[in-house]
Amino acid sequence: MNRKAVMLGALLCAALCTGCSSDRGLAGESSSTEDIGLISEAEQSSEPEEESRIAESSEESLPDASVDSDAVSGESTEPVETAPPAQGSGTAAELYSYRDYTHWDTQVEDGASAIVSVPEPGHDSLYIDAYKSGPNPWSVQAKYLDIALQEGTRYRVSFAYQTQTYNEGAGYDSGSHSLLLSFIQNYDPFDPYFETTLKLNQKEFTDFSAEFVMDHASDSNVFCGFSFGGLGDVSVRAEIRDFKIEQIG
Repeated sequence: MNRKAVMLGALLCAALCTGCSSDRGLAGESSSTEDIGLISEAEQSSEPEEESRIAESSEESLPDASVDSDAVSGESTEPVETAPPAQGSGTAAELYSYRDYTHWDTQVEDGASAIVSVPEPGHDSLYIDAYKSGPNPWSVQAKYLDIALQEGTRYRVSFAYQTQTYNEGAGYDSGSHSLLLSFIQNYDPFDPYFETTLKLNQKEFTDFSAEFVMDHASDSNVFCGFSFGGLGDVSVRAEIRDFKIEQIG
């Protein structure tokens, strides 16, 4: 073999090796590009799935829009029935009061001398000035009319009062002289259904309360009388306020 043949063979081998290397490089670059493309596609395909799962999870955590907000908050819109208060023996219903101004009337007779001012709008107290009381308890009287009492029913009368006496002379007895409070028939024979007394010389306002049971047949024509007569020469000044009658039970 001559020198030219050897050189030609070497050049041919070099050319063949260069081609193989170039093919491997292209193949490697292609493989790498394909792998990158697959990874990129996988990442792109996984992102919508993750977003979908997040959205579904968020929707599950929110309350259903069809659910009543009051139900969610624990409050009910249904009306709640409450039982009426128990009616015990201590309960009371007001039937009459000093505010029923047209119920009042006065009586001064038998030679008595007195001024009686009954309650009226803007003037809520009952005032009595008995200068000469007359011979009988009813000679000076303030009346609250048109009271109806039911048989077997308990009633309470209450008010605050103060009294002052003048001209106490011989024969005056603070123990036997008093004011009379009565529930009486407003027709002949004027029989009382209930009576009690009020003390004289109560110079400070004193609360008064008395209860009674109507133990007679029902009567719709009764009056409550404050009597200031029959006190001899003693003069009396009195004020009664916050008068009311209640039914008990």
